[in-house]
Amino acid sequence: MNRTLQDKMRYILSESQISQILWPEAILTATYLTNLLPYKNNVKTPSEIWYNKKPDISNLKIFGCLAYVRNKAPENKCDKRAIKCVMLGYTLTGYKLWNIEQKQIIISRDVIFDENKFYFQTLNINI
Repeated sequence: MNRTLQDKMRYILSESQISQILWPEAILTATYLTNLLPYKNNVKTPSEIWYNKKPDISNLKIFGCLAYVRNKAPENKCDKRAIKCVMLGYTLTGYKLWNIEQKQIIISRDVIFDENKFYFQTLNINI
């Protein structure tokens, strides 16, 4: 399973062109996604076996896509209403995102995703 997760992590990082510095986030996302898929010949997913209900996959988004988080505390009325981020993974309460301006990980559930745009692919830069 370790090799499987590492292969998925490498694929996620190469497709999104995100720096290898964020490999822990990619491996956590790979684990999360693996738990939503049927294992071997089972018809049930590990998540379904553990929680006794089908997993909700409506919250899945593409790793590395652009995301806009609502700025909940603008200092004045001219401030930005959204913070530009990159989607890194999932938490129990929302999504894990890379804040591009502050270069830090934030968690939010009030997010709008643009799954057709990838910040690091368009700039060809690393963090």
